[in-house]
Amino acid sequence: MISVIVPVYNVEQYLVRCLDSCISQTLMDIDIICVDDGSTDKSGKICDTLKEMDNRIMVVHKNNGGTGSARNIGIELAKGNYISFIDADDYIDTDMYSDLLGILKEYNADIVICGHREVDSNGKILYKHKNHEQIFRYNNEDLIDFKSINGINIDVIWNKVFKSEIIKNVRFENKKLFREDSAFKIK
Repeated sequence: MISVIVPVYNVEQYLVRCLDSCISQTLMDIDIICVDDGSTDKSGKICDTLKEMDNRIMVVHKNNGGTGSARNIGIELAKGNYISFIDADDYIDTDMYSDLLGILKEYNADIVICGHREVDSNGKILYKHKNHEQIFRYNNEDLIDFKSINGINIDVIWNKVFKSEIIKNVRFENKKLFREDSAFKIK
């Protein structure tokens, strides 16, 4: 099972699309952990409504503490053998987790990383990373200095699936940080 952690804060205009892309995965063996980080818009209610429609969704409401604190709660609640993160203003292809899980298992990898597309508000693709399978064997020290490998962004958290055992004891900073994904990667 993959536990998908979604920190939520004032994203009502994007949230349904994000969670629908998670719910619609071809891999059904996922749980979706939405952590409402004190939203003042309708984001929390949207999470609650979608939870009623799909029992794979878990919703936690908390006081605002930043994305890192929301992700940490998600890590604590994750039950899957694998963990992934998605930002609530993003969405994913329907076969993303099925494809990435297949690669994780085939290579017995600790982490699998995928490319991404950037789109404008009309869905027009502004940037698309070319998809092709690459296998990298790096130690922790090597990865600290990299922001990308062959064009794949490794400095963010939202394009990866991790074995739970390698990040279960790693936490994001509980204060609001610029580039907190990179700080998590270093840990």
